[in-house]
Amino acid sequence: MSGEINQYNVNASEVDKLKWILDVFRPHFDVMVINPAKDIAKHHNGAMPAFLWITCAIDWLAGFMVGKDRNKIGGAIGTSYIDFINGYFPPEYKCHAYGIYNLRTGLVHNYSIKEARQNKRREYALTHGERAGTHFALLPNGQFLLNLDDLLDDFVLATESYFEDVRNNAGRLHSFIECYEREGFLYIFQIS
Repeated sequence: MSGEINQYNVNASEVDKLKWILDVFRPHFDVMVINPAKDIAKHHNGAMPAFLWITCAIDWLAGFMVGKDRNKIGGAIGTSYIDFINGYFPPEYKCHAYGIYNLRTGLVHNYSIKEARQNKRREYALTHGERAGTHFALLPNGQFLLNLDDLLDDFVLATESYFEDVRNNAGRLHSFIECYEREGFLYIFQIS
């Protein structure tokens, strides 16, 4: 599958929209988000770009989860991000949801690991591959180890859980539709 996506029909029935989400958008999300994350993570210099990509991808799905324009609701971006992690990632992420959101903010805005406000130190040490260590292990310096390989695997599972929720929960479906109809999603035009 290329980066092209079949047209979404705003006038379609809800059943047809759900079919389009599951049959067209969901595989497109893998092509445009999941597969690049895996490719970037495999590259010998890809760890930091992969962390950046995955933490942004969580944000993308959080937007679909909420549906409303989060830019118009104070604090909604952070809240929805944390809610997405708490709702779809494994339980051990719950106490790290705010920290991962804070990490995403630092990576996106400064390409750095942002300090936690409460203790003025970097909350996470990032690792991957052979140096991986134990995901969320507490290091002697007080930082938590964030393992790229585990984060990627858990993001893939969270994505699957989210789309199952869209399939089975009318509220999630409506939120997805609201966001998609307002924002759309990344695709690549093929110029012939």
